[in-house]
Amino acid sequence: MSIFDKAISQSDASNPISSEYEGFLALLYAGITSDGKTSSSEINLALDIMIHKKMFAGADTHEWLQRMKSLFEAVGSEEKIINFAADRISTSLRSMVFANIVDMILSDGEVTQSEKRTLELMQRSLKISDDLALKIIEVIVIKNKGG
Repeated sequence: MSIFDKAISQSDASNPISSEYEGFLALLYAGITSDGKTSSSEINLALDIMIHKKMFAGADTHEWLQRMKSLFEAVGSEEKIINFAADRISTSLRSMVFANIVDMILSDGEVTQSEKRTLELMQRSLKISDDLALKIIEVIVIKNKGG
């Protein structure tokens, strides 16, 4: 993404994501679909994340997947949707959001090239430093060992 595109996406009033809540959901959906297949285990992990976060209290967990699918189809670009979503995540929650998505993607023990690309897009859009991203990934790999 060029610096011009980035500046426009950050100030674009046409961002279809209206809240931090929706931004997190969009990033979860991007993580789930990043390898081109949506497995029930990834959906269950995303639902588990939603159940344990206060920001999702009372959320309709049945309709969010369809809402995010429609949003992705309307925008038409993973990179654009990730940028739109990241713009809605407050600075104080960005590392938490990134860590949860890394955990979800790494939970099956393998990371495809497309999943790596998605994580790199998220890291850049959420403005997570390389040092912090590395620490998060290392901890998640340790957490998921043997299981």
